[in-house]
Order: sequence, then C-alpha cells, then structure tokens
Amino acid sequence: MRLVNDTPVPARCVVGPGSEGTRVALIVAKTTFDLRHRISPRLTVARAEPVRSMDEETELGCLPADLYPRRAGTFEVIVLGRASGSAAASRGRFLVTLDIGTTRREIVAFGPRTWSTQGQRGVPGVPAPCVGVPLVWEQAFGGSAQVWLDESTTLELHHPLNRRGRGFDPAPAMRKLPARLTTLPGYPRLAHLRELPGIERPESLITQWSDAPDPVCWATVPRDIGLASLAGRDPAHGSDPYDRIYDRAHPDWIIPVPRAGASVCLAGAHPDGALEFDLPRVRVFADSDGPRSDGPRSDGPHSDGPHCDGAATPRRRLELAPRMLLLQPERGLFSIVFRRCFTFDARIPAHARSLRLSVEEGWSPELPVD
Repeated sequence: MRLVNDTPVPARCVVGPGSEGTRVALIVAKTTFDLRHRISPRLTVARAEPVRSMDEETELGCLPADLYPRRAGTFEVIVLGRASGSAAASRGRFLVTLDIGTTRREIVAFGPRTWSTQGQRGVPGVPAPCVGVPLVWEQAFGGSAQVWLDESTTLELHHPLNRRGRGFDPAPAMRKLPARLTTLPGYPRLAHLRELPGIERPESLITQWSDAPDPVCWATVPRDIGLASLAGRDPAHGSDPYDRIYDRAHPDWIIPVPRAGASVCLAGAHPDGALEFDLPRVRVFADSDGPRSDGPRSDGPHSDGPHCDGAATPRRRLELAPRMLLLQPERGLFSIVFRRCFTFDARIPAHARSLRLSVEEGWSPELPVD
C-alpha cells in the first residue's frame, strides 16, 4: 500500500493477512516536539523521531518498536530519563513525579546503598550522594542469581517480574531445590550479595530484609521480563494475556487517553527543574481510496475483522488514534504515537491502493480504533 506523506510527521504503513477475504493495514505516525524548561513545545522536523520497526537500545532504556500490535483503547506513557536535582543529589534521594491531567504517579530514586548486614537483621543503609540515578529496569526491584548444584553445574534463579533488576532475595527459592533436585552434600550453594534497588514506590519502600515489593520503572518494558503477569493482577488492565504481552509501558502508566490539552508535568528528572506543558492538540488523518470494510476493529492482533462489501467507494478519511507518549527529558524531546488499523478487500492488490497523510489541529481522546 502506497503511503503519500507530504507532512513533517514521519509515518509508515504495513500490510498483513486478514480473514474472510480481507487484508489488514496498520498506519503509524509519530509527532515529535522540543521539550524545554519553561518553553512551550514546538513540533520539530530536524529532530523528528522515526517510526521504528525494531527496539533501539539507549543507556536510559530502549526506544520501543512502533510497528507491533497494541491493546485498543489505552494510552501508554514511557519516560527515558534520569532522576536528578542539585539539592537531592547531596542527600542521595530523589523524588520523581509525573502528572498527566488528573493522573499522578511518583517514584523515589536512591544513590548507591547497602544492607547494614546480610540476613534477616539487615536494614537499608543511607544512600550515598550522587549526581543522578538512571530510571532503568536494572535499578528496579528484581534480579537474578547463580546457584551452584555441584562443582561444575549452575542454575539461574531470577525474579519472576524483573530478571534485570536488583534487590530480590534468592534464598527462599534455593531452599526449595533439594526437594526437587538430587544434590551432593554442601549443595546447593549460593554465592550472592544481596543489593538494594535504586527505584521504589514511595508508599512501599523497603525497610526490612523480608520486604519484596513489585518492581516499578517508567522506562520501556524489556521483552525478556515477565511484567505482563503483574498487569494481569489488575482487572483494569484487561484479561487477555495475549493483549498484555504487547504492552511496553509499566502497568502504572497504561491509562485512558488524556483529554484534549491535558497538562503534563515531569518533576525531578531534569537539572533545570520541572518540565511543564499542555498536551499538543494534534490530529492525524489518512485518506484512503478503494473498497470499503465496515464494522469496528481493535488495533490488537486478536480482534475479528469486518466483512468487505467488495464495492468501490469514494476516498474515505481515517483518523489515527493517539496511543503513546514517550518523554525523553535529557534529549529535550517528547513524542506522541498515533495508530490506525483497517481492513480492505484482499482481491484488490495492496500496491493499487494509496493513503495520503494529513495533520490538523485538534485531539480525539474518544476515537474508536478500527
């Protein structure tokens, strides 16, 4: 399918098989804005973020691929940043807050710290002063540990929700191994120094050895951790596990689409102070020609496709739905990702159809995703 894009907004269209004689097209567009302290955001062309087909790793987490299915009707928020602030740096403790409309989330970041002692009597030590703390999954609660089953055999134990993190206690899981495995005297053996995470929720801070909070992090969820099971504990995040595996934001930041012009304030993640702005009022359209398909459709991979009537119709207007806000405070950028899925008659070759992109002022929080 040919995408005609004369706008400053990067966009891509991909086509895949549908059902009952249809094919499915996914259109993704990404608007990128300059993000500066006390300056209203402006659409940028020179630094526009591309529509990515694969994850791109950075030191502050990965820039997520855009061409994967998403759960319909939700809005993902991702922050690739670092906790910072001159006053907090001297104490080694930072409070990072993010407000979007009426939704507020908080996390606490700590400088390097250790347990007073390893074992049940241990308590968290005082954090060391530091310049900042990367808000990445490696700093969140979780982790992995190697257990020796004999002189040459090891087994990895890891936190079920975040194998990349730090701070979990592998000892309870290790004690269950002899009942399941045949081990030599003196084994299994664990050589593990338990650390403390660098990112926690203010309401569930670790205060004693037995504490094991759920991991929290606002960076892109890596594909190799099991965070979908955490979202599954909350009915508000949906019941279909096949939907949740495509989520790239922490469950705390999978929210309804904000209202038009919603205020955004990110504090504690930029040395100059809080970054405040109103969500830009942007609408993205794609004019499509050819046979029409009627009926609603999710932008996820498991919804039922509508039937095509097979009749040629005049060019129709498709509006893309806002589906993600990606904040990059250190780069001075934020992006809004728009998506639209639709079906068309498979008897018409994809190359014979065209889409023309346009960008207008406005916002559509209640827009159904076809």
